[in-house]
Amino acid sequence: MTRRQIRLVRSSWKTAGEEPLTLGILFYDRLFNLSPETRAVFRTPVSQQTTRLMQTVGTLVNRLELLDQSLPDITRIADDFARQGLKAMDYPSIAAALLWAMEQKLDQAWNKDLAKAWVSFFGCLSILVRKNAGNTYRPLAVTGRHRLAMMRPEKLSYAS
Repeated sequence: MTRRQIRLVRSSWKTAGEEPLTLGILFYDRLFNLSPETRAVFRTPVSQQTTRLMQTVGTLVNRLELLDQSLPDITRIADDFARQGLKAMDYPSIAAALLWAMEQKLDQAWNKDLAKAWVSFFGCLSILVRKNAGNTYRPLAVTGRHRLAMMRPEKLSYAS
């Protein structure tokens, strides 16, 4: 990620996080719409899930320059997801739902550069998870408006 992308992700996360419950509701509604099977994984109330979501993403956003050094945290998050029942094939829906929720929350401030910065962030995360998971995960890329697909890192792109 470039320094500019890191700044964009951080500032947009800070802005979107001013009303965390709203962001969480947008995210989980979209996720359950995209992947209804994930509803069974997230059994606790949305308010509790939102707190966890905000803490998890916030921690990673705050460590953007050090993501490679945050591998133990990323691994723990991936392991927690796996224990809950999430699979690698659920990750694109999770990323797409968060992109969509961010766009809804930021409204006029959302743009192609911001979307590319978030896609780059998701790509970095998925590469690190894949490296640690014995190449069972593949990086994410936006292939259309909020449709994410698993593909090779060199193919990461955003098309609106």
